[in-house]
Amino acid sequence: MKSPHPKKFVCLFPSPLMKGLTSASQKAISDMVKFSSEFLFKPVFLGRRNEIKETPRYYLTMIKTWFNADVILTIYPYICINLRRNYLLRKMESVLISCLNKNVYSILYIVDLPIERAIISDGLSEEECSRACEIEKRVFDSFNILLVFNEAMKRKIQERYGFNDDKFVLFEVLDYWVEDKCTLSLGLRKPVRIAFLGSNLNQKHFSWIKEVPSSKEVTFSFFGINGEWINNLKRENIRYEGFIPPESVPKILKGYHFGLIYYDISLKKYLQYGSTSKFSAYVAAGLPVLSLSIIPYLTQLIERYGVGLTFNSLTEIPNVISNLNETEYRELRKNCAELGEKIRQGYFLKRALNVALHKLKLCGL
Repeated sequence: MKSPHPKKFVCLFPSPLMKGLTSASQKAISDMVKFSSEFLFKPVFLGRRNEIKETPRYYLTMIKTWFNADVILTIYPYICINLRRNYLLRKMESVLISCLNKNVYSILYIVDLPIERAIISDGLSEEECSRACEIEKRVFDSFNILLVFNEAMKRKIQERYGFNDDKFVLFEVLDYWVEDKCTLSLGLRKPVRIAFLGSNLNQKHFSWIKEVPSSKEVTFSFFGINGEWINNLKRENIRYEGFIPPESVPKILKGYHFGLIYYDISLKKYLQYGSTSKFSAYVAAGLPVLSLSIIPYLTQLIERYGVGLTFNSLTEIPNVISNLNETEYRELRKNCAELGEKIRQGYFLKRALNVALHKLKLCGL
């Protein structure tokens, strides 16, 4: 380790424009950079590695920056993506990270568990899983502190790799920066307007939209790419509205009453490990959340902060809303404004970083 009085706090991040990243992943990287730079960390851009000619510059920047820093913050899994492909390169990368971490204090911000998602959603061969876990364990083991969503994510990592409790700090909610502030002006007038933020609304994975209930009192708007097929359903209360860039979310959604969160039931086990960017985007925009009740961690957050309602099936949504009066709805909006302000300001990441620095005995510097 370096001197106990470090001066160089660095947030090291890959380009959000690397191949294969969703808009939610891009936002997670950008927000980590913004909020950590407001705390203590100087952002250092690694660049892309989409092409062979970009790769040497990427790794040279990584080595040079890591070697000259005292405290490193970076984000997983994007610092070593994709664990399932290019095994030899990923192995080399994990060894490099492990070696570089020997001379710094290091903090890893974990926003996803790609191995768990792959196991649950589409399966991994025994060889693929073994190789991916080998890389992930080496990376996790090399960092002093792992920032994780919640106890479930912490337990899953411990179950797989055996780290002790001191290695973890919980951050609870994914922060989400948007410039516009929340508004409390919208009352619960009919029809109640529900928005759904997606990335790629391809018909294969979003066929559940056909099950959205027909109702004159509730309308649904879907935002994302490749959702033109939704309008072909010719449902009066369902519309495809195109893609919204993250910075425009509050402006567009201010005319809506709720933000919808719905996932295939097969992902229930994975969704216990953290929140989603949808939840943060809705609340940051001041919009109460409507979430499927079997999504365990989101249900906990909704109940803890009083920022939404849950339902057991899509067909229940009109009844769940009809049981809500104007006073109760305004209370939800008020709670969203309060939590949303924290999310917009990076409260949860900054709080976790502060705890991490105390654990590393770097507080007060």
